[in-house]
Parts: sequence; C-alpha cells; structure tokens
Amino acid sequence: MARAVQALSDEPWLRLGIDVFWTAIDERWMEHGRRASEGFLWREDAQIVPGPVGERLAAGMRAAIAACARCGNDLLVDDVLVESQWLEGWRRELADLDWLLVGAFAPLPVLEERERIRGNRITGEARAQADVIHAGIEYDVTVDTASQSPEECARVILATLAR
Repeated sequence: MARAVQALSDEPWLRLGIDVFWTAIDERWMEHGRRASEGFLWREDAQIVPGPVGERLAAGMRAAIAACARCGNDLLVDDVLVESQWLEGWRRELADLDWLLVGAFAPLPVLEERERIRGNRITGEARAQADVIHAGIEYDVTVDTASQSPEECARVILATLAR
C-alpha cells in the first residue's frame, strides 16, 4: 500500500516505520532473544511486550519521524500500536504537523493466511493482535486490504490528503 502511494503520487514519499527501526537493533533485544524482555518480547500467546529498551526505541522512532517531517518530507509510516499510549505519543510528536491516521483492516482469515505465507511472523500473531491494535482508535480514513488492491487503498489515501 505504501509503495502504491509512492508510485501513484507526483511527490517523493519516504517509507519508514516500525520494521525499519526493529531491524536496527540487535536480535538479542527482539522476539525470543536473550534480552527480549528489555526490548520487544514475543510471548507464547503471540502478544508483543515492549520493555524499557523497546519503549525507548518506539519513542525515538516517533521523534525521528516527526523531525524528518518537520524538514519538509512527506512520510508513509507504519506502526503496530502494541501499547495504547503509543498513539498518544504519535499525537504529541506530530501535534504541529498535518498528518493522516489510516486504519488498514482485513478479515482475520485473510490476516492469518498472510501470516502463514510471509513465514517471518509468529503463528497466532494476527489473531492475538486483531482485536487489540485497532481498539478505541478513530481513524481519519480506513481501507480494507482484503477487498481493495494496494492501488485502490493508495487512491483512497491520496484522495483524502487532497481534501
């Protein structure tokens, strides 16, 4: 979807997000690494639990992305709001900027099939996150990635931004 926004737009959009930052830290602090409880621990029930290092990384990501935007860059940012206060962190960091909160949805069976196909996800992660990550969030716009192509989703986003 983010690549489709880039392809359909006449503006230079940068793609950044949680995966860029998660891969920037040594795997000892990730998933089941020795120090994952300090970084991002994947529990047996597929819940992701951030520790103090993980919280710092997430806060640093928000600050870095906001700084990049303040320099005049248009950004496409993906995040998994594993902690409810992370959205408030985004709101604080982006308070003086124009931004659009997009909810990307798909039915659980579709998410589970994508999880299986990707092979780099923990089995059960989609099910564990499905009801949690969108809970109580009012999005500016939503897309259904099961019924809409990436290009259709991108057109919805770009049209919303043009208003």
